Amino acid sequence: MALREVLKRIQDAQRIEGNEFATRQALILPILHELGWDIWDTNQVAPEWGIGIKKKYRVDYALKHPNSKRRVYIEVKPQGTSLEKEVSQMLRYAFEDGTRVCTLTNGIDWWFYLPFEEGSPEDRRFAELNIKKDSIEQLIDEFETYLSYKSLAESDKVEQHAKQALKARRNRDNLNKELPRIWQDMLDNPPFELIEFIENRVNKLIGLRPSNEQVSCFLSGQKSIPANLDQASTKIDTVPKKKERKNTTKSLKKPDQPVSITLFGVRHLVKTWKDVWEVVASELYNKHTNEFTQVVSKSGRRKSHVENFVEINENSIHNYRQIKNSEYWIHAQVGSEEIKIRCHYLLEQFGYHKTELKIHF
Repeated sequence: MALREVLKRIQDAQRIEGNEFATRQALILPILHELGWDIWDTNQVAPEWGIGIKKKYRVDYALKHPNSKRRVYIEVKPQGTSLEKEVSQMLRYAFEDGTRVCTLTNGIDWWFYLPFEEGSPEDRRFAELNIKKDSIEQLIDEFETYLSYKSLAESDKVEQHAKQALKARRNRDNLNKELPRIWQDMLDNPPFELIEFIENRVNKLIGLRPSNEQVSCFLSGQKSIPANLDQASTKIDTVPKKKERKNTTKSLKKPDQPVSITLFGVRHLVKTWKDVWEVVASELYNKHTNEFTQVVSKSGRRKSHVENFVEINENSIHNYRQIKNSEYWIHAQVGSEEIKIRCHYLLEQFGYHKTELKIHF
């Protein structure tokens, strides 16, 4: 009987009534037999294998290939048993004997572990199968990769595959955990690319283009547009024709008024030149918190007054802005050209070229 047929029979069968020995006989041994093991040869499939020097513990099965010194342990529990409470026992067996790969099963659920990886027991589980729920193809692929007689001839490769599977599982779990947080952050602080995408999509579908403020307001989950955005709402209109666009552009923004900047490859929305100055100083502080004090304490001049343009005491600064997440304040009562000079100067002080900053109008 092929492995496919054994798995199909188990999928269709009723629950096994009985103890752990019934589970071994009806569910475990048939699978091992179809995976190429001689289940009657105790040099290959060793039952009640003693663990450690004093043989204090015994694992249900130790799979031993004659061409490999390493063993794979299988700890069996009766069908229907929850495996959660049994993991620590199996891992203790593996630690005692230095086994690199082990399996915990109740005949239906099969949990595969790399005991010596870091993290909680769940963090070390690299594969999880359920014969009743998973597809036959997936079951065959996983069983043959990690438990077949042929694969365990090269146990190092089994461990290598297991580590790759564990890394993929951890990456998946991390994505599942972080995606909601990242999405919420994008709603609360919409990036330029998302706003631009929505504006273009809305314009394409209905011929109207919302303002940046309206898209940001919508994404942040507000039910109505705040009072300070009422004026922006009147700007929704069909896209002007080419002849009309020249006139409308001048009325909406001054030619030299920034709308966003790209710093270190990341886009930031801005409304004024003071915003540009604040974003650059804040990003440099976040990247170089430890060395920030040493750098900004240097005084000097570069084409204009750049001496002491960052202070700790805001009371000494007229028209100041605070660098986010810091105790520092920046002079903000300066013009656009002076702000560009200061941004470029500060970038250079931390070893960056001024081309790291791109200003969009």
